[in-house]
Amino acid sequence: MRNKTVSVLSGAAGIILAGAIYTQVEKFPEYAIHASQYVKFLLLVLTILSGVLLLMSLFGREAGKPTWVKAPGHFIATSVLTIAMVMSLKYVGFYVAAAVYMAVLAPLLGLRRPVLLLVCTVLLLAVIYGVFVRFLGVPVPLGVFEEFTFTDIAGSLAKAKAAWALL
Repeated sequence: MRNKTVSVLSGAAGIILAGAIYTQVEKFPEYAIHASQYVKFLLLVLTILSGVLLLMSLFGREAGKPTWVKAPGHFIATSVLTIAMVMSLKYVGFYVAAAVYMAVLAPLLGLRRPVLLLVCTVLLLAVIYGVFVRFLGVPVPLGVFEEFTFTDIAGSLAKAKAAWALL
């Protein structure tokens, strides 16, 4: 399949996918209005970018045969770790899963500076917390830390330990 065909199909699929998801977002309950607004924003971005891809592939010049995966090892590692992260969200929560995901994946992809990795991980998780949780009101799964509070750290850790033992 040629690159132009793949780009046209990908752009069209992105627009169709955005439309299909939008029909489901309209069914969100009233209490999830913040989350639905965020999803609608993402769908708008997906539609715009898919439209740009579609237009550029229809009216641009041919780029040649596509390369599907340039680094199969990196692709497989990223895919496996992403699936593992998503599956662990329910149990350990987003922040722990994301931190472990970045700490394991970065060296596999070639990052050899642990201090930079630590700083970037903390900053990214802080930005995610500030933008998504505090500003947009999008809840993230907390796993065993669901009832964690800073006012009762010892009690919260005991609850998390008990929840972890049930897993």
